[in-house]
Amino acid sequence: MQYHLPIVLLWVACSCLSFGQRPVRFDLPLDSIRLSDPAILADSATMTYYMTGTGGWMWKSADLVTWEGPYRIVATDPTSWMGPDPMIWAAELHQYKGKYYDFATFTNRDVIIDTVAGKAIERRASHVLVSDMPDGPYVPMVDSTYLPADMSTLDGTFWVDTDGTPYMVYCYEWLQNQNGTMEMIELKPDLSGTVGEATLLFRASDSPWSRQKRDDGTVGPSVVTDGPWLFRTGTGRLGMIWTSWVHDIYVQGVAYSESGNLRGPWTQEPEPITPDNFGHGMLFRSFGGKDLMSVHSHRSVNGRYIRHPKLFEVDLSEDKLRVVGSYYPDNQKPATSNQHPAPSTKQPVPSTPMKIQPYLLLLLFTLSLHPAYAQFKNIKNDTFWDTADGEPIYSQGGGIFTFADPETGEETYYWYGVHYEQAERYREDPSVTQPRNNFAGVSCYSSTDLVDWTFEGHVLTPDEVYGDSDRRWGWLGRMGVAYVEEADQYVLIIQHNARVLFAVADSHLGPFKVSHHKSMESWIGTSNTGDQTVFTDEDTGKSYLVYSYGQGRHKIYLSEIGLQNDTLTLLDYKQVFRGAGREGNCMFKYQDKYYLAASQLYGWDGSLAYYLMADDVMGTYLPENDMQVFAGAEADYAHISQTGFFVTVRGTRDTTVIFCGDRWADFAGNGLGYNQWVPLSFDGERPYFNSLNSWDLNAETGEWRVAEDNNWAVNASFEADRKQIPSQVKPVQTFLRGWETEVVEGTPISLDTLGPKLNHANTEAERKHVIGERSLNMSDTVAFVRRVYQTITSSPYVTFPDDRYVLTAKVKNSDGFDRLEMYAESGGERFTATVNEANPEWTTIRVDNIRVTGNAVEIGFLADGEAGAFCLVDDVALVRRK
Repeated sequence: MQYHLPIVLLWVACSCLSFGQRPVRFDLPLDSIRLSDPAILADSATMTYYMTGTGGWMWKSADLVTWEGPYRIVATDPTSWMGPDPMIWAAELHQYKGKYYDFATFTNRDVIIDTVAGKAIERRASHVLVSDMPDGPYVPMVDSTYLPADMSTLDGTFWVDTDGTPYMVYCYEWLQNQNGTMEMIELKPDLSGTVGEATLLFRASDSPWSRQKRDDGTVGPSVVTDGPWLFRTGTGRLGMIWTSWVHDIYVQGVAYSESGNLRGPWTQEPEPITPDNFGHGMLFRSFGGKDLMSVHSHRSVNGRYIRHPKLFEVDLSEDKLRVVGSYYPDNQKPATSNQHPAPSTKQPVPSTPMKIQPYLLLLLFTLSLHPAYAQFKNIKNDTFWDTADGEPIYSQGGGIFTFADPETGEETYYWYGVHYEQAERYREDPSVTQPRNNFAGVSCYSSTDLVDWTFEGHVLTPDEVYGDSDRRWGWLGRMGVAYVEEADQYVLIIQHNARVLFAVADSHLGPFKVSHHKSMESWIGTSNTGDQTVFTDEDTGKSYLVYSYGQGRHKIYLSEIGLQNDTLTLLDYKQVFRGAGREGNCMFKYQDKYYLAASQLYGWDGSLAYYLMADDVMGTYLPENDMQVFAGAEADYAHISQTGFFVTVRGTRDTTVIFCGDRWADFAGNGLGYNQWVPLSFDGERPYFNSLNSWDLNAETGEWRVAEDNNWAVNASFEADRKQIPSQVKPVQTFLRGWETEVVEGTPISLDTLGPKLNHANTEAERKHVIGERSLNMSDTVAFVRRVYQTITSSPYVTFPDDRYVLTAKVKNSDGFDRLEMYAESGGERFTATVNEANPEWTTIRVDNIRVTGNAVEIGFLADGEAGAFCLVDDVALVRRK
């Protein structure tokens, strides 16, 4: 067998960087482990059970009673077809001719191989990795591809047929062929690649027991093939267990080969062999001599599919496989699924040391100092966002909720929001602020990491809302989705003109059908809500509508969402705030505290963000009726956004709450991008707003960091203040957010309408060259000397690093200046770019190689001009030099 050691080194390195290591825990009951597709290798050489499955992790046990893990055992090549961060499904271990093999499915979500029925088909295939030891590391061999690149295949398993030939048996995925198949392909003698072409064994539709509803409303066999495993009975009969669906029930059946070898023909048993919602099984023999089947449970808990390993004892002594019942080793009763035992001091299960070259061990140790590095993915604000396949994301005024992926059962983030026609137009031409907002549908996107999103479709459409009416206008917005367990249904709640619309679906992917409209007048005194969102308490499974009074918005209410008289609706209401007008009402939970958040009544503009806190979801929220400003949000009005919703990422190492702000503003004029997400930090219970232009998130560990390309300038395009400043009306203000203005000579800045204006209203022609409706204005009716600047330094939670930086900005200026410059000062050094002539068109100026010391720098603009001279500045950027 051939290994390429330098490549193996790269593979192991990239694996450590890409996946990191979750904390290893000991004394874990089997049903406290969350795992799909569990496969157990009973290794007699080490007398240890090794359990793998989806995710690329391993758990170990000496007795099947308690387990330790998880351990990362898989190494992949980021330059291969799998990509730098592949999804790993259905991993199973096999011992063969003195080595150990990992048969697993890898998915590269960045590569699309086909489009079927409007759905993109990702690059997905079964593959084989090898190791000298059962606990890895498992690395690829010579052949980079086992199965055709244009086919979506999964759940490969291993079998040696009667003539000694090794084979992989796998599923050709139904998403691509529309009727999943079970197929086999010969493997090379050392399993390092495949030989020849694949052979069809049977189709999903051959099953007499599976069922699904077709598009035309009729019922037929399911089209899903999943999880094959080969076995022989006591009489020598060849069988295969495999999994499919009976409508929404996940269950496992069995087929037998009439010839006794893989080529069949295969005959399906008439009924499933497992209880409802158990599947993707495999068989192994315990060290005590019992034949066991490992499956995972597939059950819904508060609208999310939860999967745990489960063992059944089976009888293979006769002509057919028979499930005896649940298996409890040593009469141990399983822990309940919500138990999470504390780590113990028990030592890991002994195993034979891995044979790795010393330089490889050194590299592994070095990389272990930087766990999960490559899993950090970038979130960039101040720009328009795209899906993973490059399509525009249109999602506003909604929320993100976790439900089970209907194909994998894994917990997945689903982002719902409203798609407006004018959002498309502004994205195409940001020089024009659109006059209205026409509803195009409620969009749904899915992701496992909150960065790479897939468009699932419009789950609520204009046709469903308006029916046959020609009057297809009016307001629809501020919505959310909740799962109601009593009804086993999902409800979408959205503002519709002066009432609240409720739409219901059997799936979180819709389609949602309008159920009813509700007037809030009998409860709160107005038929409409002011603003609203849906909050789901993941610890209880209950969901709530968070909303304000429809006029003045000076009161905020909570209503539990539930089933009443066979209708999904609001069950009750409670006022939790009364005070100054607030909008953008939303909630999050952090360390058992509930936070109620909102923004100011600034229309479509960005504003300060506020919060209250309570120990109970229904309050009392403190300080009572006195909302506090999020520290860190003051300098740029919450990164020029309004409170939209929050996402709490509970990772293996940390918990991060993400503030998901909306940029509305009549689409939009207040900068690029509709969605502005930043991580929160906490000083005890007090949240802190980290206003960042670019940051990285590791959704698996829950950690975040500032990105290398972050623009450290605050209110860099001068869009936080979208009114003329100084302003005599809300907000009454004589300064630009994030910037200081020093009048050395000239007219003082005041609320006098005849005084200097600090910002400029960009024309449509100017907005072809600069971002947004506003820019900095330095001018006066008399000779003037003015300095506009900001000091950038570390916050309590983010270090502004000492390094070399580049400062850029766009300027448009007249002549008449004795001195006009952009500058940066740090550590007693001054770096400048001088403007020596008039620039009738917007021109970029630049200061390179700024050395920042002491974690602080002042950046700014100095203008010494005659009466009537002007200089406009926009799109400032201070970034680390590459």
